[in-house]
Order: sequence, then C-alpha cells, then structure tokens
Amino acid sequence: MVQAFTGTYGINYGRIADNIPSPDEVVTLLRAAKIRNVRIYDADHSVLKAFSGTGLELVVGLPNDYVKEMSVNASHAMTWVKENVQAFLPKTSICADVVQITTAHSQAVFANSYPPSSCVFRDNVVQYMKPLLEFFSQIGSPFCLNAYPFLAYMSDPENIDVNYALFQKTQGIYDPKTDLHYDNMLDAQIDAVYAALEDAGYKKMEVIVTETGWASHGDDNEAAATADNARTYNYNLRKRLAKKKGTPLRPKIVVKAYIFAVFNEDLKPGATSERNYGLFKADGSISYDIGFHGLKSSSADSLHLSMKV
Repeated sequence: MVQAFTGTYGINYGRIADNIPSPDEVVTLLRAAKIRNVRIYDADHSVLKAFSGTGLELVVGLPNDYVKEMSVNASHAMTWVKENVQAFLPKTSICADVVQITTAHSQAVFANSYPPSSCVFRDNVVQYMKPLLEFFSQIGSPFCLNAYPFLAYMSDPENIDVNYALFQKTQGIYDPKTDLHYDNMLDAQIDAVYAALEDAGYKKMEVIVTETGWASHGDDNEAAATADNARTYNYNLRKRLAKKKGTPLRPKIVVKAYIFAVFNEDLKPGATSERNYGLFKADGSISYDIGFHGLKSSSADSLHLSMKV
C-alpha cells in the first residue's frame, strides 16, 4: 500500500465556502505553517494542480455520493482513479486515495465506549464492518476515525469535565479492566476503537484520526464553542502530537491526526459551530493563535511570507 504521513500532524482542507483563499494561496499558507499532511474531500483539479511540486502530502477523498457506485462498478472506480489521481502523479504527491485507504468512520459505529476497554462495534453495523475490516487488513490500511471530544463533551456536559476534553490538568478516568489511566479524552476515544478492533479480531490494525477539532463559535445552546476553548484544544493537541507517543493501550503506535480544518466554511449546513472549526478565517488570517501565521494582504508581506517557506 502506498501511504505516507510525515510526522504526526495533518490538516483537513474543506472548501464548502464562497470566500476562502485560492488553492495557490492555501499552499503558501500551509507551507509557511510547515503542515505537510493535507486531506481533501474531493479531487478538484484546481487544487491538485496547485499542490503540484509543493512537497505537501495529499490524501484525496471520494465524495459520499460516489461511494456506492464505485463499490459496485470496478470500471467506474478505475476511471475515477485514472482521471483524478494518476493524471496528477508524480508532481502532485498524492499519498493515498479512497481505493487504498478508506472512508473515515465516526464514533456512531461503536457502542459502550466508556470505559475504553468496553467498546465494541454496534450490533446493527458489525455485519457490514467485518468484511470492510478484513479488506483493510489485507491491504495494510489503518482504521480512519473522526474523533471529536468537543461533540462528546457537548452531549453530556454535566458528567464530563471540560478540562478532560481540552487536554487540561484533570483527574481523568481509570479503566479497571486494563488498569490504565487516561488524562485526556482523545486518547480514550482512540483506545476505545482499538478495543473494538481487538474484539472484532483485528488487534494489529492501526488507528489514524482523520478528523478532530473544536469549534470557536456556536449557537446559544453550544456554550463550549468559544475561541478560548478552540485555542486551548488545538494548542494542546499540537503539543500532544509533537511528543510522538502512543496511547495507554497502544503505547508503541504513535498517534497521528488530521485537524479539522484549515478554514471556517460559511456554506456548511447545520449548527453555527459547523461553520467555525477553522484554524484560519476565510480571509486567511488566524482564528486564534496556536503558533501559526496567517496570509498577509500586502504584496510586500506576501513576498516576505514566501521567502520564509
């Protein structure tokens, strides 16, 4: 399997917006931030061309409305790969596509995720997951997980310590079955998946976090969606990933994660929080400071930024 992940930190480049910078400017932004791993949600050719020769490692996603067709029509799948992946190689470094990696899974496919060791696949999805897991195992693919402590905390704020979700100092939780202690929720969420995979017979499969993040603004009923919390989560997440360590249950498998997302996306449907996950605002300036610098408006500043890359 062709797969690459430089370091431990990546980012999701969503484009459901009408006011974000051009793909060329996004390349400048990401290179200045030294973010090498980028996950995109479709194979837009303007994006693939912009990333050509940049050294950035792309994971290309297959849009959901294509998945069913591709699964039953092999010739359509190969045509899609030829037109949207092979045509841009090797200048655009596409390190994985949906044929090689997978679509990501939310935590909705699991049951009993607390404590982590009790996690299993839900009864109504396990029959579908077994052949999928077998396929992943055969091709050496990781299990791709979308993990959001923000959403978990929002679902039960009375019983979950927000500091536990934000990687802040807290007593954490104890898992009596494994005799392991967790000082942050993301590690617990990942280990819950490892427990479910082991229960299903796939103890050696790696888990990669394909999405995680924290909203910086929300509706009245989304009190935890603040810029301060988002900054705290994303700053502490960067520190945690930089340690290049595993989880309590899988200490030798270094945690890797794609952050959601580059930009606030103004056309996303749903709650206000859905449009406010970006590390950067639509104009390329930072949403809050976790050590990155935004795009500058003047040509002099742009030149300076380019020279620093």
